[in-house]
Amino acid sequence: MVNFWSTGAMQGTLTQRGQDTWRLRVFAGRDPVTSKQRFVSETVHGTKREAQRRLARLISEVDDGRREGTDATFGSLLDKWLEHLEQRARADSTLREYRRLIEKELRPKLGHLPLRRLSALHLDRAYAEWTRDGLASNTVRNRHTIISAACAQGVKWGSLPENPARKATPPPVRTPEVIPPTPEEVRHLIDAAKKRNPEMAALLWMAALLGARRGELCALRWSDVDFVTKSVRIRNSLDYPPGKTTWTIKRTKTHSTRTVSLDTIALRVLNEHFDRCDQRSPEGVDLLDGFVFSNSIDGSEPWHPDSVSQFVRRKCQQLKMPQVHLHSLRHWMITTALTSGGDVTTIAGRAGHRDPSVTLKIYGHFLESADRETANRLGKALTEIAAVPRHAPSSRSKRGA
Repeated sequence: MVNFWSTGAMQGTLTQRGQDTWRLRVFAGRDPVTSKQRFVSETVHGTKREAQRRLARLISEVDDGRREGTDATFGSLLDKWLEHLEQRARADSTLREYRRLIEKELRPKLGHLPLRRLSALHLDRAYAEWTRDGLASNTVRNRHTIISAACAQGVKWGSLPENPARKATPPPVRTPEVIPPTPEEVRHLIDAAKKRNPEMAALLWMAALLGARRGELCALRWSDVDFVTKSVRIRNSLDYPPGKTTWTIKRTKTHSTRTVSLDTIALRVLNEHFDRCDQRSPEGVDLLDGFVFSNSIDGSEPWHPDSVSQFVRRKCQQLKMPQVHLHSLRHWMITTALTSGGDVTTIAGRAGHRDPSVTLKIYGHFLESADRETANRLGKALTEIAAVPRHAPSSRSKRGA
């Protein structure tokens, strides 16, 4: 005996399979890729009234998008996952990269697979094929991260019984070796830039002394610079969506604001740069809300981060330093601070890392030389003490004894 049940646009059937055993089946729409009908099915043991109540709840779950049909594909789950991230206001740049990877890599490889059949074996085969195609381990790991996050959300929605990515074996993480430029290379680049563009040289000074990311540097406003407290507040990053000519302001990579101290050189460079901007600006214009690095006379339009990177790339090629790029200046700041005996927590905060463990993971091997210097200082201190001639105890010492 089959009973039909409906709530709104959703329809379901209730079929008796035996004494106090019922099969529930709810139409869940069509798959966006295959156009096949999808259904959600369940078996309930109990009275007919209990089965009817469960069927009503099941129809509601399907109607709300909390349950996927048995023929739902991994591609449809990825679509729902992206919509979920958009509703949670994830950064536009992050969403763009996720969409790109999903459309160009994940959907062609795995999107057609029914969710009910998706397994760790499917994922491991995909990882192996991408590795054979020459992709780096970290690139494959990035794809695994997206797959795992989408499947984890699918488990929460009831679309998957478990996360197959947790049983998969992606290639191990390989932290690329950081090779910072020498102080001579950094100064050579800044001096060469100053001959061509003093304002670009000022940005390179800030990149090396602050260790800020390029988007953070381009998003700096004069109101973020405090010449009294000798500090800069880094709270935003500049973003140019691909194919668009308009820029947007977003939060920093860690969505946090940090205040970085300025040394005497940084203060002098910023003062000279402010004077240049002030001289070219119209009378009566307040530069405080303007961008620190801007081609417009009122500071209203920031530099494009890609333009800065391209300038540095061309200049380094001319200087026979092809291994140096804009991000190298950030590496120089962090490694120099570490090898000089700086506190890791302080350096991590200056660099804008989420916590010191990130700094140690990327730059930890540079602490070896700092540790050797510490060992030398300790040995030297004890040697100097041993070289001091001993004096006889004073009378006070004798009495105290």
